[in-house]
Amino acid sequence: MCASEPTAPLAPDPILISLNKIVIEWDPPTSDGGSSILGYRVYMKEASEASYNLIYDGKENAATRILEITEYLSNPLQVNTYQVYVVAFNWVGISPQGAVLPIVIQEISNAALFEVYGPGIGTINAAVTVNIHVLARDNNGNVMTTFNDVFYLHL
Repeated sequence: MCASEPTAPLAPDPILISLNKIVIEWDPPTSDGGSSILGYRVYMKEASEASYNLIYDGKENAATRILEITEYLSNPLQVNTYQVYVVAFNWVGISPQGAVLPIVIQEISNAALFEVYGPGIGTINAAVTVNIHVLARDNNGNVMTTFNDVFYLHL
């Protein structure tokens, strides 16, 4: 039996997405090609860019399948979109490109005026800014995202 390159990993799962940090994790490929996985490489680009940049070369630690990314620029006053994918490698070669994870960072802070009232305090105008990040997993361990979900905060 002759070894071959591993199959492509699935798209990474987002664990945390914020203006200054993205945390992703990924599963190993379904086949290592008959040779142990030696590591993973992670590539990232802004959606508007033509080519990807290597942001992680995991040859020092083949077991790493979670990555904290902090080297990117996001403007808090606009929507920023990035794309990330992972490849695996063994002694024979590098897997095909895995599926792309689109990452949308949208943290536009607009203070809104609310009326705060109650017995004995009258009416007070208050500016409130709230950022809500919900991280959850279902019973199978799959990451449940909150992209495009709507949350209402009742105070």
